[in-house]
Amino acid sequence: MLDSSVLEIAAIITHFLKITCFEIPNNIVKDSNHHAFPYRFLNKTLANGETCKRDWLCWSVEKQSLYCAPCFLLNKNAANVSFFSSSAGWGISRGWRRLKDRIPSHESSIYHKENYVVWKSASRAALCETSVDNLLLSELKTETENWKKLFQRILDVIIFLSERGLAHFGSNQRIGDRVNGNFLGIIELLSKYDPLLAEHVKHVRESQQCKQRMQAHYFSTRIQNEFIDICGSYVQTPILHEIVKAKYFSIIVNATPDCSYKEQTTLVIRYAKILDNSNFSVEERFILFENFSKKTGREIAARTLEISKTLKLDFETCIGQAYDNGANMTGKYNRVQAVLIQQNPNCMFSSCGNHSLNLVGVDCAESCKEAVTYFGTIQQMYNLFSSSPQRWAILKQHLPVSLHGMSKTRWSARIDGVKQDAQHLNSVRSALNELEVLHLTAQAKMELNAIQKYISEFDCILMSSI
Repeated sequence: MLDSSVLEIAAIITHFLKITCFEIPNNIVKDSNHHAFPYRFLNKTLANGETCKRDWLCWSVEKQSLYCAPCFLLNKNAANVSFFSSSAGWGISRGWRRLKDRIPSHESSIYHKENYVVWKSASRAALCETSVDNLLLSELKTETENWKKLFQRILDVIIFLSERGLAHFGSNQRIGDRVNGNFLGIIELLSKYDPLLAEHVKHVRESQQCKQRMQAHYFSTRIQNEFIDICGSYVQTPILHEIVKAKYFSIIVNATPDCSYKEQTTLVIRYAKILDNSNFSVEERFILFENFSKKTGREIAARTLEISKTLKLDFETCIGQAYDNGANMTGKYNRVQAVLIQQNPNCMFSSCGNHSLNLVGVDCAESCKEAVTYFGTIQQMYNLFSSSPQRWAILKQHLPVSLHGMSKTRWSARIDGVKQDAQHLNSVRSALNELEVLHLTAQAKMELNAIQKYISEFDCILMSSI
């Protein structure tokens, strides 16, 4: 893409050439010898007695100097540089009285006349918008607009995929390949109906086939990540402004490993958004993901403080902190909540009520022998069927719904696992009986016999009902 400075320089030159006559201020100060500026030399008397303006003279307010516009712009011969075409120009230090001889002398020089003719020709072409510079500027503007439109299409596809949590990248980045990912796939689809995008995709495909690297095509994974970061910053900035305006806030920090085994630490901030003088609303905003694998409370607390400083949030105005009941988060000594309270005594700690209730349920169930046996059997039955496509097919023949595994921590998720068995206990028993004819391993046969025996007992029926 063309640098915007090129367009700016071209626009400045075109604007300068369109000036037919430069304005000279009428308040130019006297020189060191108290000689006033000779305004009469701004005009020239011709041989026939007519008077015309010396339109080539221009004044620099910044340098407080007089210049010859065509020679300053066009003169390339260092030997022919006069004071009027130098970088300093004819300033007050040279004296205004000497302009009486210098202006006519410069005007009658050959190099000035040549530059003046070229300047006037360029000026006339600029006014008519037929000069090479104008044509080039027009072409540059068209190319710039095309790139803006391409960026808009690329950005729309990235936002579309990001909003829906879909993967962007595939196995490769080749145009036309079926495994090149969702981003390039959508780009190829849109190019069938968009001539501008189709032309760009064509150039990228040709460069890939010829193995010639394009200077820039903006389809790479790197530019996609960069666009996502920019969009994230664009959304994050007004949220941070709201938090600063609200002044007081609380933080919620949690961490969990993702599918790539990276510990993703999340930071959520709650604050009271001020709507007007008497109304407000409590907002809870996700701020960022942080790839942070360290587990000790002091390390997590230090990183939380660093993030707050990076976001330019004053931790002294943080009045609350909330986490799950992990020992590294809630412990009284050298844990996250303890370290942060040392930094700010007003940052009160509140544990997660849902997590606390969940832990109560886990501990209660583990203290009940019947519950441990029941949930263990449900999970064992799910493992038995799901470990083989053939067994799963038999299950589907008898059961109109699918079985679900047991969640280790979330009791609300166990409902899906228990409900299917409790409502279709006879169908599950029939599916288990059909597994007996298969060639099972000794371990699988032992598990099958134990499950069949348990689901036929009254304890299983009672626990399913409960």
